[in-house]
Amino acid sequence: MNNNNLSLPEREDWRYRPYDAVNFILQPGATRILADLRKHGLAIWGGVTCNNPLLDCTVELESESELYSTTFNIAALIFAGLLAPTPSGWWCSRNDIINFVFSAAFTPATPWAFYRRIGISLTNNTAVPIQVFRASLLCIEFLEGKSDKS
Repeated sequence: MNNNNLSLPEREDWRYRPYDAVNFILQPGATRILADLRKHGLAIWGGVTCNNPLLDCTVELESESELYSTTFNIAALIFAGLLAPTPSGWWCSRNDIINFVFSAAFTPATPWAFYRRIGISLTNNTAVPIQVFRASLLCIEFLEGKSDKS
């Protein structure tokens, strides 16, 4: 019996899928793919910390018939006033202009479901290198065929 508040299937039917990239430099014009999971699952949390708030982050969620795609940077989150946890998306969790440390976090009240694919990529569209201190995403991947109990 599953007593989990998230109503997850039995434990053998899913697994955690962490994505983590630490301390790398993105040259001008470069893109780094953090995650490209082509399964059904849930996005639980994520975050990026870097030395330039203009680092672009692209999030793509794909279902059978639709693609949701958004691109943002930490400067845009700051400008929009997203400086505290939001129940539905990304927000600026650190804006340290003295030490050049900027962070965005994804801490949804309800995990984001994806039915075909989730993709997260980071792109440097500036003219200078950007140091990424850490970029992370935690997903739950549903395992196909595991729940077939004939």
